[in-house]
Amino acid sequence: HGRGTNLSRCRQAVLDFFTRIYIDSVSRITAAKLHIKLDDVHFFFSTAIEEQETPRYSSRSLVLTNFSAKVLRKIKREYEKFAECSCNPAPIFWVYTTRCTLVSGLRFSVFIPVTMTALLFSCDMHAAAALAAVFFQAEGVGPSCTPDAIEEQLGRLI
Repeated sequence: HGRGTNLSRCRQAVLDFFTRIYIDSVSRITAAKLHIKLDDVHFFFSTAIEEQETPRYSSRSLVLTNFSAKVLRKIKREYEKFAECSCNPAPIFWVYTTRCTLVSGLRFSVFIPVTMTALLFSCDMHAAAALAAVFFQAEGVGPSCTPDAIEEQLGRLI
């Protein structure tokens, strides 16, 4: 009796894991194809679920309501497409574009102003460059590797 319960729990845990991965992949593909942030897709999806469970009057603007409907339609279309068992590399590409800092930093967000997005993006890039400069700086190399000109010194830092 105990072994069957453990197997059932294990099966449920595996099912929950793959369901979460599936939903996350569909959300990421939707965000990438609409060129918006993943957080916005999650917000609109969660809001739609809450409104479905407890209907109430929405005080959001008409533009935001229309955009929310567009996101939800796209989620539904991507869910139907992703449900087909086709082994094409497109979903991998779309998921990558939501994880890549260079691409995702340039996406539109409903909640974050463009200047803040640009500031966060530049902080990301400069922090990565500074970290790389600190760890990849060559110190104490042989006499044949000493930089003579200013260009060589700058090249060593870059």
